[in-house]
Amino acid sequence: MRLIPAIDIKDGKCVRLFQGDFEQTTEYSTDPAALGQRFSSLAVEDLHIVDLDGARSGKQHNRCVVTRIATPSGLAVQLGGGIRERDDVAQWLNAGVTRCVIGSVAINNPDAVKQWLLEFGADAIVLALDIKLDESGDPILTT
Repeated sequence: MRLIPAIDIKDGKCVRLFQGDFEQTTEYSTDPAALGQRFSSLAVEDLHIVDLDGARSGKQHNRCVVTRIATPSGLAVQLGGGIRERDDVAQWLNAGVTRCVIGSVAINNPDAVKQWLLEFGADAIVLALDIKLDESGDPILTT
């Protein structure tokens, strides 16, 4: 079994959203980099980070925080949240992120994502598509 700890970042802090509601957060730490270092001391190889501000706005608001985690931790960091452009992928990979998690852009602009896969390699891109249940309980893709 492979365990991948996760850090969700909002306003530069480690948080958890209640049922995806940005107005209902629980703050766990004001120092995400220290938490990343704690994870690196465990028997794990990977770390999943979500830039919640980026997911909400499409802009990378927590770049400094993520970079302070990715480079020194020694973990293979996969990052999601607002990565919607080719330059976002390139910048994150150059900043020490191992894999970029791509969501809705894979549905909205699949040709661009195909190019990213060719350019950066399949190991650098993770496709993550969220679903929600409709009124009938059937899963539907959210973008």
